Amino acid sequence: IFLAKVVGDLPSRICKSNGKKIEHGSEFGCPICSSLALIISKFTRKPVVIRESQVKDNAITSTFLAMGV
Repeated sequence: IFLAKVVGDLPSRICKSNGKKIEHGSEFGCPICSSLALIISKFTRKPVVIRESQVKDNAITSTFLAMGV
């Protein structure tokens, strides 16, 4: 399990706006969370799932799970 926190007004606004445009935005992840999942996937050489993403106080906190293939 990997935990990432991205702090800043712009990333938070991007993530929030993505959730409003897509009905199930948290299932797909915002572009920032998706990019982090891709980096983790390349590093671990395993598929990665975004388990949770929350935007609070100008910060995105996301939990990622590298699948055991």
